[in-house]
Amino acid sequence: MSQWDIRPDLIDAVLSTTTDHGNELVGAIGGANALVAPGDKQMSSGGNAPAPESDLGELGLLAANNAQSPLIASALLGFFENRMPGVIAALTRLQGMIIGTGGAKNAILDGDQQMATTISATMTQAVATGDFSALMPHGGG
Repeated sequence: MSQWDIRPDLIDAVLSTTTDHGNELVGAIGGANALVAPGDKQMSSGGNAPAPESDLGELGLLAANNAQSPLIASALLGFFENRMPGVIAALTRLQGMIIGTGGAKNAILDGDQQMATTISATMTQAVATGDFSALMPHGGG
């Protein structure tokens, strides 16, 4: 008997909503890659959330291009250059948690208690250290 008491339908609903909201953010910053929901066909191709860190994203460029003065444009570009690495880091964490949660759910449903426990411990470690590479497709690649 499983020690886990889960509602797969609710987990799937939360993961789907989280993925949708994350993809809104990816689109807003001009990211080319979308978040990948567990079971998504893109998962096998290694799709992941972040755009390259050097990319300011469409939002930053649009804001700067529409600024009414060079000073404001410069300030907006500086803001996006400064904040983009944090946004990308958050999206990387979000992707890792989506993948980890989906993997743990599937392991539980498959009756693989050891794998579910391992994924849970990996997620806990990732949150503690900030290193989510173990939860990313192909180890973050």
